Amino acid sequence: MRNYQARNFMRQMKVGDRGFFYHSQKEKAVVGVVEVCALAHPDSTSDDERWECVDIRFIEPLKSPVT
Repeated sequence: MRNYQARNFMRQMKVGDRGFFYHSQKEKAVVGVVEVCALAHPDSTSDDERWECVDIRFIEPLKSPVT
């Protein structure tokens, strides 16, 4: 993700924090629950050191997508 506000929120995340998995393209719906499993670290998909990410793991799908 290349968004400063999102990056700053990721820097505040702790291992064990939970969140929603959102499909942002066609479906535009929350489809599952995820959990942070690694703190913010440099994003390996970018050569720009400004970008960071957290690692997440899948917890469970939602029974129905929430738009």
